[in-house]
Amino acid sequence: MRIIESFSGWNREILSESTKAAKEYMFQLAAKKNGQSTADLSPEDREKILADPKYAEIVSIGSTYPNYLPALLKFGFEHKASAEDLKGLLQTMQDKKQLLTQLGRSPQEVLDDYSNREPKDGIAGFEQLTDAIRTIERAREAKWFIDAMPQRLRDQYRSLSPEEKQPFITAAFKMQELGEDATKRFFKKIMAFANSPISEVGDYISRYLKGFANLDLQKKIDNIEKLEPEAGIIYSDDQYLVMSVRTEQAQKDLCSVANWCINRGSFATYANDAVQINIFNFGIPSNDPMFLTGTTVYYTGKVRTSHDIDDAMIKKSDDPAKHLSELGYPADVVNTIIRELPREMMVKKVIYELNLDKKKPIEVLFNIVKQSYAVDPETNPESLAIVLDIVQNRIKDNLSKGEVVDLYTKAGVLSKFSAMLVKMLIDQNDQESMRKIVDATLKIFATVNQIAKDDPSLVFPQVKNVLAQEKDVLKELGLSSGDIESVMEYIDQEMIDEFLMAEPAVKPRTAPTIAPTRPMPKRPGPVPTKQPFKAPEPAKAEAEDVIARYEELIKKEKSTK
Repeated sequence: MRIIESFSGWNREILSESTKAAKEYMFQLAAKKNGQSTADLSPEDREKILADPKYAEIVSIGSTYPNYLPALLKFGFEHKASAEDLKGLLQTMQDKKQLLTQLGRSPQEVLDDYSNREPKDGIAGFEQLTDAIRTIERAREAKWFIDAMPQRLRDQYRSLSPEEKQPFITAAFKMQELGEDATKRFFKKIMAFANSPISEVGDYISRYLKGFANLDLQKKIDNIEKLEPEAGIIYSDDQYLVMSVRTEQAQKDLCSVANWCINRGSFATYANDAVQINIFNFGIPSNDPMFLTGTTVYYTGKVRTSHDIDDAMIKKSDDPAKHLSELGYPADVVNTIIRELPREMMVKKVIYELNLDKKKPIEVLFNIVKQSYAVDPETNPESLAIVLDIVQNRIKDNLSKGEVVDLYTKAGVLSKFSAMLVKMLIDQNDQESMRKIVDATLKIFATVNQIAKDDPSLVFPQVKNVLAQEKDVLKELGLSSGDIESVMEYIDQEMIDEFLMAEPAVKPRTAPTIAPTRPMPKRPGPVPTKQPFKAPEPAKAEAEDVIARYEELIKKEKSTK
């Protein structure tokens, strides 16, 4: 009981002290207004001051938090905060206590700090406080946006000042308005900035979002992003949109308004060994010849040709930077294009060589698989990322499992790159499909290893490439060299000859099925009779097409069954 009485007395003391401080503030405020000191105030003056309805209302609002009264009175009388504003502040402080810990050690410290602040740019301390709270709230609501960026960018973001963080926070809310699909496409672009300064990312985001302020420009951006990777945005703001067009179909879809022969079946002639850069200027009428220009730049970096929307030649220089500058494009536009050209050349080569706009998905995948053992993931990470993105977003959903399994049982998995594709396309729990692919892969590796063992002179460059990636492939597929050695026992000379020559003389011997997780057990039995080895005559077919020969071998085997 004494404890309760003691607590009640302590609480009354706090209330009394807080009320005393609140009254003293009111007396000082009135005296200052009249050019007096508080000692000059009569009892009647003091009584009149405390009879102010606004004072009574604020005291009532802060009755639950007596310590806050002096600060609340300053907000109300000096900062012109309304009673509703003060109620809202106290409610926020109650509901979101954790927010205030980012502004001070305690709510009391925060209120005292902001109530004593001088106006900044015409903004009083109360509004500064509510702005600061809202900024923290928005930052929390935008956390998903920051978390979606690459690690190095997130680390750089944390070191930014609150003012420098604002464009990123604003972008988070803008992207929510644009929807899930636009957000996914946006972050694919952001991944390309993984190793860039955060300032470059901020500039790109600002330009990107400006483009959506122009309805016509926004529609064009949407169309480009739907066509990716056949086309890509290099630069955009609220006036300029710079795109790279990588296939003939994309050129026709996006720039049909232009009277260019490149739109009429000449894309291969103009852009076979070059990049096509088209620039829209939405700041001028659409009937202005410079509303849309197209510039073709060789892979060597030299401008091949340039035309306005009416097909008039407007080439100013062989040098892309000088050419674009003399056409009147802003420095920011020109510098961005020049900076992105090397990467764009690489992207264009990958996209164009795959014939993405002309071939069926399975045909594109076949080209990727056939060329995959010439790609080193360690030295070509950007090319690898481009192709994997194409497979994931443009091809995968349009392939049947049967098509993929059939392709890989013919071609095998001969590179780390190809192994990564298999793991992307085939569910690793699908043991039957993986067994077929692993069997085919082990047969090819076993044959190639036997060739290298019997006659090293027959190890052509592409055979060397296959052997060089053997360990990586085995690791990706969960296999070991013992699996290959087990299969080599069943490789005979006829299979080797047919593999090398592309025209088999007799039906090849079929190796038993191999379990994908363990080497084939050695089985007792008669050793197959082999003819003495004789090096074959030089191949009629080109040596580099190892996979194509093996496919022919498989076809002939099927035809004799």
